Amino acid sequence: MNPLKINNPEYIGLLGPRIQEYAKKIAIPGFTYEGLFVYFRTIIRAGGEASEFWVVFDDDVNPLGFAMWQLLGVPRDSTVSFTHYYIWDKQKSAISDLIIQEFLNFKKKHNATFVDIVAQNQAGFKLFTKLFKEAGFDIIENDRINFIARRQN
Repeated sequence: MNPLKINNPEYIGLLGPRIQEYAKKIAIPGFTYEGLFVYFRTIIRAGGEASEFWVVFDDDVNPLGFAMWQLLGVPRDSTVSFTHYYIWDKQKSAISDLIIQEFLNFKKKHNATFVDIVAQNQAGFKLFTKLFKEAGFDIIENDRINFIARRQN
């Protein structure tokens, strides 16, 4: 397996069906396939050094999973955020290890003090907690709670 930073936004077209699966899986209001598709293309095209989009490939160059992360700005200076993550291959643990290593390289490159993880569900939260503890991080519990609201008509 090989992780690769994607620098060509045209590549996102090849991941279209997987991005559509991801959008359905996370089922967050406002996170549509089309919106994520454009967002990932924009991150690749205009993200520069502040964000990255990675794909892990098997030896036959078939994609197995993707991830996206970014450097946060004020007031979250010195924080890198692991924002989107989707693996569809059965080798989740090995693929996760490769992706986390690239994320930690991004953290080191930016001399970031903190890591902010955006888990899409409890399973993702447990996986990230396990992986970052294994990588030597202290998990700092916080009271931040996220929700989405919409005005009723």
